[in-house]
Amino acid sequence: MTHAFVVAALVLQAAAPQPKFDSGRAWEHLRQLVAIGPRPAGSAAIEQTRKYIKNKLEAEGLAVVEQAWDDRTPIDTVHMVNLIVTIPGTHKDRLVIAGHYDTKLTREFRFVGASDGGSSAAFLIEMARVLKARRNAMTIELVFLDGEEARLWEWQGTDNTYGSRHYVETARRDGSLATLKAMVLVDMIGDRDLVVRRDTNSTPWLTEWLEAETQAREAIDRTLDAQGPCEGLVARDLAVALPDGANLVVASSVPVRALEWCMAPRAGLHVFANRGANGIDGFVSTVVGVAGASSSSPTVALCGDLCFLHDVNGLLGATERATFVVIDNDGGGIFSYLPPAELPEFEALFATPHGLDLVEVARAHGAHAERIDAIGELLEAVLAPHDRPRVFVVPVDRNASVDRHRALWDAVAGALSG
Repeated sequence: MTHAFVVAALVLQAAAPQPKFDSGRAWEHLRQLVAIGPRPAGSAAIEQTRKYIKNKLEAEGLAVVEQAWDDRTPIDTVHMVNLIVTIPGTHKDRLVIAGHYDTKLTREFRFVGASDGGSSAAFLIEMARVLKARRNAMTIELVFLDGEEARLWEWQGTDNTYGSRHYVETARRDGSLATLKAMVLVDMIGDRDLVVRRDTNSTPWLTEWLEAETQAREAIDRTLDAQGPCEGLVARDLAVALPDGANLVVASSVPVRALEWCMAPRAGLHVFANRGANGIDGFVSTVVGVAGASSSSPTVALCGDLCFLHDVNGLLGATERATFVVIDNDGGGIFSYLPPAELPEFEALFATPHGLDLVEVARAHGAHAERIDAIGELLEAVLAPHDRPRVFVVPVDRNASVDRHRALWDAVAGALSG
């Protein structure tokens, strides 16, 4: 079918399933590292740790670069080695994900750093396996830092962060610091009693942004979970439920806005949308095209009733495994958010209610169709196997939906102003 070729190239390059972070693998790495025992910088144990990390990374086909140097500490001169793995991306700009793999030097007790250098290193090993199989926009550098712990019991002066300081000094000398755009430091993963509320060493505006994101996310989820069906609830839960590698095609008007308002950030989901003077033109045909070009991955569409009706003929003769979730609020719901909603002519001129049974309309065009009222039943139906186009109509009260979304915005504003 000709409409399939419009999106074929884009979909096929993203169709391969993405590897997931496997906590079981990370736990086994942690177990192996802890079994080595205390691993302070310069010890035979940390050399054994390096060998373990390198073996695991090289087994995944990754090249490991050793950044070695000798550093003077208050106690002695110590040979230290950072381990660096580079995963090329589309661009040369780099994102560094770093963590340390050494443990505290102490003779008072046997410190093995399970929730410190152990869990950080285990995380990075598993993250390397995941990231090397993905198509990343930025070049990613995974850095296992040595000598981050102080040699004396208390942190003071420069007796700490030997590895990270050496990494930065080297990057400054060779000019590679210019392509380092961001760094994520992982540490203290899995600590049972960690009480760090706010990291004062991170970039302040970024810390504030992430904190605001968390507060907004909690307000969104709390408000949606306490309400009845609305576009935001359907968009949020649909985006969460779809498996990695799935295609979500979202229509213009309220659906795309609801997805932007309420979807939690996630990887592995391919989101498509039409653009143009009239974004609802050809939507059904676009969805069928995406499904045809990516037959090995599920394709789900989220649209409104008028958008669906505008191109419902796109279902005629379609055999692709496309699923349509149609929000039926009997008209142009987007206009209910705008000033014309107060006009006496609103229903006739803007809302334009269609009064049709969308289930019967879909069936008349050869698709399996049914009405679903509960979000749990909808997600179960969407995830069920099928072999032809199908349409799930979700009825939503247009005016109640506006009130629910306004309550959502008020909840977020209240959370951020508190």
